Amino acid sequence: GLNNVIKEIVLALNDLYGVTNILGIRHGFWGFSDGSEPLHLTSEFVNEIDRDGGTILGSDRGGMLGYEEKILEFIKDRGVKMLFIIGGDGSH
Repeated sequence: GLNNVIKEIVLALNDLYGVTNILGIRHGFWGFSDGSEPLHLTSEFVNEIDRDGGTILGSDRGGMLGYEEKILEFIKDRGVKMLFIIGGDGSH
């Protein structure tokens, strides 16, 4: 499931590349503009999330159309250097 993907991304970024500031955006593309704070993802935090189904971040069935400006604003304001988008149809 998506928790497995989240865990492996976090572990790879942290363990292989030394990245320590990893944010998880909640509620799909809504999370860039709905006021919810992103989760700070650490190796310890994601260590056992693969045992649960679904996703710790929540998801949404909508695409990013109409959210482009909010996404870009979020990325610039927080100094995001890399963005991983995971999911099914509607993920771009």
